[in-house]
Amino acid sequence: MTIENWILNVEKPKKLANWFLSGYYGFDSQWIWNNNKWNYRFTLYDTKLNIPVANEIFSAESKKNVQDFIWKNTLNQNKNCITTDLDETYKSPI
Repeated sequence: MTIENWILNVEKPKKLANWFLSGYYGFDSQWIWNNNKWNYRFTLYDTKLNIPVANEIFSAESKKNVQDFIWKNTLNQNKNCITTDLDETYKSPI
């Protein structure tokens, strides 16, 4: 099952502020058409709890953007494993 399918088929929680995540994540980005240009939607998903953690739109799929997105959305949370595809952009940030 892809991250996109998880996002489309799982009810989104109302609030993650007081939750503790499992530490097992899936990360991917997708091209989206937004404001008359192509952008990237980054998605982080807790694969053990089966819930989306974060979605954010970026104009570039840079190593810095990937690192900042993951760091910000896993702050004060467990970090055991992040699964993603073989995109070279993801290797060093993850």
